[in-house]
Amino acid sequence: MAVPGAISCDVVKDAGKNLNRDRGDVRVHTDEQAQSRPIRPAATLIALRDHSDEMEVLVVRRSKSMRTFPGHVAFPGGGVEPADQACIGLCTIGWPRAAIRADDDVFAVAALRETAEEIGWLGAVAHPEGYAPDTAAAVQEIQSALLQEERTLAESLVQRNLQLNLCDVRFVGRWLTPPEVRLPVRFDTRFFVTRGTMECRTFHVHQGELEWAGWRRPRDVLNDIRVGREQAALPTQTMLEALAEAPSVDWCLEHLNVPQVPLT
Repeated sequence: MAVPGAISCDVVKDAGKNLNRDRGDVRVHTDEQAQSRPIRPAATLIALRDHSDEMEVLVVRRSKSMRTFPGHVAFPGGGVEPADQACIGLCTIGWPRAAIRADDDVFAVAALRETAEEIGWLGAVAHPEGYAPDTAAAVQEIQSALLQEERTLAESLVQRNLQLNLCDVRFVGRWLTPPEVRLPVRFDTRFFVTRGTMECRTFHVHQGELEWAGWRRPRDVLNDIRVGREQAALPTQTMLEALAEAPSVDWCLEHLNVPQVPLT
């Protein structure tokens, strides 16, 4: 299930200043309790597609009832779960592009699974015999099984003879909630990009966590944030700024790298 900080990776550049970014219930403190809070591993997926003359990105808007960052635009994502490890080798092939840590493949699976849970779309799907499967109906069933905890992602994929091709996913950045940011849990979030498709137009959002999901040009989302029509946490906005300068999905899959912005 999604966790608030993992979707937008609760990192702020300066929570003591107004940067035209609503921080939800984030506060800054420097006491010993901040240093001792647990750190939860999390993963976020940035799905991209080339459309007309400019690239589009899949974004979601968080429900206004969420405890942190209510109503903020973000990318799908959430906490890494033990079942994500079970996918590795059983129903995955390859290795995430630009991966540098031994468990980056587990985090990539978590990002893909969370996206399936939240919006009913599963990226990087492949068939062992090499042809691209039609997964629209299957993913709705997979989403339902995940949300109702009837089957794990690994079980659903094996049942349908499907795999996740992690070579279609690229690691692009790791963001850690600074100890100064006051949230119940700090998140160690890894961001990944993958390719979306023109056929993917309808999403089945998980009600209660999200209001909507859809494809938008990064520049348009950034403009809405700057004029106050939308809100976004710093990691989301930083990713959008990098995407707005990127020439294509192919380029992002080969070169995109968005390191964490340090506190100042």
